[in-house]
Amino acid sequence: MSCMMDFAFPVAGESPPSRSEYGRGGGGMSSHSVRTSFRNQKLQAGRLHADGVVAFLRAQHPASTAQWVASLTGINATTIDKWLSGRSAPGFAHFGALIAAYGPELLAAAFERAPDWLSEAAQAEKRARLQDQQARIAAEMRALDAMAADGIGADGREGSR
Repeated sequence: MSCMMDFAFPVAGESPPSRSEYGRGGGGMSSHSVRTSFRNQKLQAGRLHADGVVAFLRAQHPASTAQWVASLTGINATTIDKWLSGRSAPGFAHFGALIAAYGPELLAAAFERAPDWLSEAAQAEKRARLQDQQARIAAEMRALDAMAADGIGADGREGSR
């Protein structure tokens, strides 16, 4: 089930409709009809999809997804469960909290086709995160090597190799 979030962003290079396109000052389409038509025709690439957000969150936290997201964002876990099951989608305030917690990677995942600048930011964020993980692993490896050189096993006891 695909769930569309309740807001959209303009596509780069597109301009919003003029006041006359909203049907003011004479017949034609109503303001609501033109806005809806504008969104449907002009903002397709700028639409945000809850499915992408859900897939991102599940990839980050394969087990206990709602609880992990709740602990990082302060959003109620029951609300998050509704997103995960497809019964609802994040609103603007919750989406902001998700972006604050997960950065450009989450935002890029929400777009059907993310703008280039966002894809680049998400890739840079992921690269930095992976480099941090790599540095932590290298430090653990050095510590294990030092322990082995001192005759200390991985469990921290001397001679327990």
